[in-house]
Amino acid sequence: MTHLINNQWSKPSLACDMMELDRYLIDNLIIEFSQKLTRKDLIFKKEWFSSNRLGKRQILNKLKTKELIKGLSQLCQRKVKIPRVRYGKQQITETLINEEAFQLAKYLRNEKEKWKPRIAGL
Repeated sequence: MTHLINNQWSKPSLACDMMELDRYLIDNLIIEFSQKLTRKDLIFKKEWFSSNRLGKRQILNKLKTKELIKGLSQLCQRKVKIPRVRYGKQQITETLINEEAFQLAKYLRNEKEKWKPRIAGL
């Protein structure tokens, strides 16, 4: 692990790699959410794309935005079948993600001999 952090597009690659562990959870949520969208769920918003170019883009309306945020919040609160590191009880997705970051940090500081990510299977 000689090149743990490599800046590309101003994001450390290790952080991006950690996100990949759970990306499928968000991807599945977004795919399911977007398959139910209709034209009335989107609105046009005018904004400046540059200092001299005004344009329009489609965004979710307020109701659908709230619905998506609620879905993301519920995803983070879902229980997973992976016990917690310290307490050995069932946990939520958000806790699992945090624990994995801590476990990797311990490995990188040589406080753990190995690290194998635990993946949530909801």
